[in-house]
Amino acid sequence: MSGYLRDSQLRRQLEEKSKEITRTRQAAEEGLKAAQDLIEAARRADANVVEAEKVLAEATAAMGDKDYRVAAEKAAEAKERGTRIYRDRAAAMIESSAGLTSLAKGVGADVAEAETALGKARDALTEENLSEAVEFARKAWRRSEKVLSEHLSSSFSKVQALILSAKNLGRDVAAVEDLLSSARPAVEGNNFDSALEDT
Repeated sequence: MSGYLRDSQLRRQLEEKSKEITRTRQAAEEGLKAAQDLIEAARRADANVVEAEKVLAEATAAMGDKDYRVAAEKAAEAKERGTRIYRDRAAAMIESSAGLTSLAKGVGADVAEAETALGKARDALTEENLSEAVEFARKAWRRSEKVLSEHLSSSFSKVQALILSAKNLGRDVAAVEDLLSSARPAVEGNNFDSALEDT
């Protein structure tokens, strides 16, 4: 009878150990998937995710070695690093978009739509909704970029008309033409500060 009890206890212990391994493996798989998704989202926002990818590779290697506890720990670390990188990238995008919006506002453009998008981006960042923060920062950037491009196009046309008028009056316009020709690559390269200065 004691042999039967011992076998029964051993069987229960093995079942418990098997269930524990299964739970740990599932937690590691879920953690790995969450980390991969987050790092991929950060990559789509043009973030440098090398630091997080290194830890993710360690988690993947631990999964391959069936060391699920280490895999889960490394996956959590990769997700944490990825989140920090993604948050920093979203904040940088918001700041860049705010700078461009400020530049557009400085030339008298209507930037209400861009400012609204920036407000939503900042709110989303505060709420840790990073994908939404990135989306609204991009929207603000695109709107400000469009407004500045329109302003610069109009300025180019006016300057070209003035140059033509000055040429017709026999004036030397070489210096102005040089400035205008240096502004064109600045506009094409989205260097709006320099383009505005030159026009």
